[in-house]
Amino acid sequence: MPERTLLIHRDVTALADFVRENHAGFPTVIATNLLSMRFVRKTSGAGLKTTTLKQLSQRMLSREGVRVMSEFERRKVLQQVLEGVSLNYLPLSRPTLRQLGRIFAELMHAATPPEKPLLVARTAREKDVALTYQAYLEHLQKHKLADPAAVEFFALSYPAENTRYLVYGYPYFDRAQVELLNRVCDAGSVVTLTSDSHRALRKGKNAQKSLEQLGWTVVQARDSVRETVGTLAVNHLLNGTGAVPEGITHTVLPSPEAEVRHVMGHIHHLLKKGTPPEDMVVVVRDQDTYLPLMREISRRYHLPILCGQMLPLLYTHPARLVLSLIRANQKHWEHHAALEVLQHPLSRFADEVSLKRKRLQVPPQTLSGWQLGEEASVLLLPGQSSGKTYGEAILEALAFLGLSRTVRGTHQTAVAVSRVLDILESLSSVGNLTLEELRLELIEDFMDIGVPTVYSQRGVRIAGPLALSGRKYPHVFVPGLSDGMFPQRPSADVLLDDHIRERWERSGVELIRQGERMHAERAYLHACLNAASLKLHLSRPLFDLKGRALEASPLSRMFHSAPSLPEPLPVTEVEAGLAGKPDEVVQVRASLELSRQKLLFSHHHGQVQVDVPPNQVWSPSQLAKFGNCRFQWLAEKVLGLLPFPEVEKTLQRSTEGTFYHKVLEELLRPHLGTHPDPKSLLTELPEAFDRAEKVLLENCELPPLPHWPFQRWELLESLRNFVKSHYFMLQGSIPATLEVHIEHTLQLKNGPFTFRGIVDRIDQTKHGTTVIDYKSRRYISEVRKADGSKLELQLPLYLMAVKGNLGRYLSILNREKHLLRSVGPAHSEKGYVWETHQQEVMDFLEDTVKQLSQGDFQPTPSDGACKFCDYGALCRVKVGQA
Repeated sequence: MPERTLLIHRDVTALADFVRENHAGFPTVIATNLLSMRFVRKTSGAGLKTTTLKQLSQRMLSREGVRVMSEFERRKVLQQVLEGVSLNYLPLSRPTLRQLGRIFAELMHAATPPEKPLLVARTAREKDVALTYQAYLEHLQKHKLADPAAVEFFALSYPAENTRYLVYGYPYFDRAQVELLNRVCDAGSVVTLTSDSHRALRKGKNAQKSLEQLGWTVVQARDSVRETVGTLAVNHLLNGTGAVPEGITHTVLPSPEAEVRHVMGHIHHLLKKGTPPEDMVVVVRDQDTYLPLMREISRRYHLPILCGQMLPLLYTHPARLVLSLIRANQKHWEHHAALEVLQHPLSRFADEVSLKRKRLQVPPQTLSGWQLGEEASVLLLPGQSSGKTYGEAILEALAFLGLSRTVRGTHQTAVAVSRVLDILESLSSVGNLTLEELRLELIEDFMDIGVPTVYSQRGVRIAGPLALSGRKYPHVFVPGLSDGMFPQRPSADVLLDDHIRERWERSGVELIRQGERMHAERAYLHACLNAASLKLHLSRPLFDLKGRALEASPLSRMFHSAPSLPEPLPVTEVEAGLAGKPDEVVQVRASLELSRQKLLFSHHHGQVQVDVPPNQVWSPSQLAKFGNCRFQWLAEKVLGLLPFPEVEKTLQRSTEGTFYHKVLEELLRPHLGTHPDPKSLLTELPEAFDRAEKVLLENCELPPLPHWPFQRWELLESLRNFVKSHYFMLQGSIPATLEVHIEHTLQLKNGPFTFRGIVDRIDQTKHGTTVIDYKSRRYISEVRKADGSKLELQLPLYLMAVKGNLGRYLSILNREKHLLRSVGPAHSEKGYVWETHQQEVMDFLEDTVKQLSQGDFQPTPSDGACKFCDYGALCRVKVGQA
């Protein structure tokens, strides 16, 4: 194809066949997004250079020193420009900024020059829009910035990256994209496009006409020999006759929540049957309605999901906490307003306030009534102040509630906290305002900024319709096919109504009219249908989240006669119980609780007699726990209390450490008594890994996990990097024994003290007997002494037992520093004295025996001991005192 060619077909499968057969003749393939790029690489079966139009534009801009703004920065810049323009009609307000942002995005997508709207504007309102648009683009050009809503438009002003491109997966192109393709594509380039005369593909047809006018040759692609459900669904949609093809369902459910539970229930059972999560996708058009529900129910069902769509910051816990704080001050800390703040999931007072609510007879109606201390006054905000003062005050209040940039939780929570704090710091540029004005300002910011919906390495894809363009999935679920959700029907633009837009269009300035928005919705539905290769499941709710009745989507009326998808089997124990089929384990637990209640004679269950035998044999880890917190040791080792077990989704730290130790033992055992060759060790590592895995599986020490094949590969890679390190086997070292079980008795002032342990490895080196202890990461068991310093116990005890000269801690996963620490008589680090270290260990053992004899098991709070303690609910020490 020597000329530039536009290859069209109504079915993306036919276009994918062309890409698969002809991609080798093109230096670069341009795809719609990351998902399409992966799909192209997967179907090509070879290394392939791919990019997107947005990435191509960003590279062109970057070479010229132009920076693409963030969404948050975009609104701030637009506000700055608006303040510098003399407006005759438009007010300087948040709604104006939002409406202008949408109009400017449409003008840029239509490749409208900055001066052109001013030539067609008539009324004062139109002239304000045109002047602001011109000033906005001039400001961006002056400061070398680009609007993220239409980077292709800004790339038109700079030198192009010309070559032969193969473009795949786009359902349509706007005017800016058409002009960019026309600039960058050399002769021989091919652009594929889903285009047809049917109105469902009107957007693609318009892009086809634009490229034809620029001299592109249109060629009809041949039909695909593969017949997928998506192909049948597209033909049924466009032809409009006949019965609904097999493999397609259409289900009507009461509400979006019931709809999401229905979809997630079927996905759960598909995963149990062995369907890979990558073979399923849920298409979400109404993000505000469905993304929070998807996130919540996927967690409830323990489903791994992936979502590239951004959830507005407004729907996250950190943003809700800030708004609740403002509302509480507006309500003068009335009871229910205060509870929204103090019992918020991110508040450190949630448990304390729950207890106080049971103890306080009269519900507090002021902040002081909650008795949180004098420092709680930082929660009080002034009724009117500057943005800078408000920002600093809210940051101080959040710190008091326990929220900071180092918050522990999910990736989404950490990102949300960081972005909320950034927005609060940016309030310094805002003038005086009231609490209500502050609340509205923050709501606007929280709506403009997004955070990842979920964060995972592998799972069921949650995607928007455009993200599916050019992709194929065996199982496609499309919820929300009710009018107002899919299609969405945005309200008419109050600044430029359809009459003004039609007049502007006749003068050469293209803007989307209200009736044309349905063309994009039809293109979205076409992309959803086309993505299915095996099963296509459509569904719609009868009512929205506010209880309003919804009509069926006019786009999917051709599929209303399709059979319904049956109700899935219950996923959780609660659902099974509500369905009248409780799990047998639940019934056993219920009968056990009933029997316990019959034997409960009083509120006092007796006292536990603690009797530690004088010949107690200790391990180094027990000694470290006893030294850090005697109550924690008592609860775990004497009372035998255990935390509530959680469902294992990945290897626990202890199991992971056991696995590493077993592999290294299997690797070195054949080389005892000799210095092994490092290359030989790397070669033998996979077989040693397999032997260790087999042994642990036979001993039931390795639990079945959902993503074990992927975690297995990661563990092997970590071990390979560790074995390659020169710290693993020093020059001249000879491994003598492995996994040595020791039991040694020391003579103290108060009698003998016995400890036992397992030495991972003993080497003979130039320093003499060297004890090696493997650590998964950086953690070393240490005891916090009274002066705040830390005392390390494990290797000194081992060296005393085997009469060794040097002890070394080696980290398996810490690539930057595999050697964590060395101790012992042969360790010559400046400031380290072995005799002093040895004496400190002996003094600690003497103190331990003394506390045991006195029955002293008091809690000893500290950051290290309390941070990961499982017995906080039983401890007399409050978390804040640690």
